[in-house]
Order: sequence, then C-alpha cells, then structure tokens
Amino acid sequence: MKTLHVQWMSLSSGDFENLLLSSDILEAERYTFPPAQTRFLLSRAGLRRFVGNFLGKDPSEIVFDIKRYGKPVIVGIDRVDFNLSHSDEYVVFCIANEMNVGIDIESHKEIADYVDVASRVFSPAEINYLRSTGGVDPLVSFYNIWVRKEALLKAIGCGLSALARRISIVEAGRLVEVVNVPDFGQWWLSAMPCPAGYYAACVCSDRFILAM
Repeated sequence: MKTLHVQWMSLSSGDFENLLLSSDILEAERYTFPPAQTRFLLSRAGLRRFVGNFLGKDPSEIVFDIKRYGKPVIVGIDRVDFNLSHSDEYVVFCIANEMNVGIDIESHKEIADYVDVASRVFSPAEINYLRSTGGVDPLVSFYNIWVRKEALLKAIGCGLSALARRISIVEAGRLVEVVNVPDFGQWWLSAMPCPAGYYAACVCSDRFILAM
C-alpha cells in the first residue's frame, strides 16, 4: 500500500522569506490585496519546504508549473504528484510517489444558498443524501460531500467542470471510500483529521495510508 504524506500549516504565523524566489514574489503580485499576497507567499514558502524535504532537494531548486485546469506539477520530476488547498487560516499540502493525488479543505461558513450550489455540481444521489441525513445538519453533509468531490476532481486534474455532476461519491445513501470514474478509473477517498471548524478530504489513484 502506498503512502500519502500530508502536512498542515497555519497561515497566521511563520516567516519563510528565505525560502522564496523572485518568481514567487512576482506571482504573488497577481493578487490585488496585500493580505492575499502574504497568504500566497506563506503558502508557497511552506510548499517549497514540504516538497524539498520529500524529494531531498534544496527548496530553491524546485520549479512549479500549472497544467490545464490549474493542477500544479513539479517540473522535471516524474512519478511524483502533489496538491494543496487553503481556507482561512490554514493551508494543507500532500505528496506521494507513483499515484495521482488531490486534497481539499474548507472552513465552516454559513451558506444560505447551498442547496442551489449543490444543484449545479452534485449528482442526484448526492442531493438526495443532503435531504435525508437523519438529523445531521444538511450543511455539514454539504461540506462532507464538497471536500471529497473537490479533492477527487483536483486529483483527476479537471476542477469543478461539467464532469462534476456525472461523478457521485454517494451510493446507497452513504459516502463511498472508492469510486469508479468513467474514463479516469478507480479512486480512493478519505476524510482527514483537521482543526475544529474545518472539513478535509484527500483522494488518490491507488490504495493508500495517511502519513501526517
């Protein structure tokens, strides 16, 4: 069984300026507001350190690129896949050998129109799950579906596209741990331990264990 390495990082503290490249600082300028730029730079520095430790490389040697639909890759490194997600005060990274990976975290916020959002990206089985959760807050069920589905689509590398409603991570009224995606094969899903008030899930293209 393969291993998915995961690391959480708080965006409210930390000083990683010595890990940043001039290209990172230029990339941060695409964000209009200084707080967003700071969050990006902290995330990028943490990502450089995380990936560098995994590969045994100096963080400054790592070159990132973006594939179609926004999936990040490490230039010149084959058979290693990584992903990241951030929400409010946290960013989380994951990386693995020999399998595709995706991760998503979300902080709990009240969403008045979550049913409308679900109707655009959830499958019929997932929408039924929201409506029949046996006393569980439907918004909690929404987030539990959302993070799994987002992580899955990020692992596949297609984002929340037209494919979203064709994929269901609910079968027979339950969240599944393995899903078959037409044209993309079989995927393994798992919720992750996370700070209070957050939801988190990861997805891999092979059976895996978490190393956090």
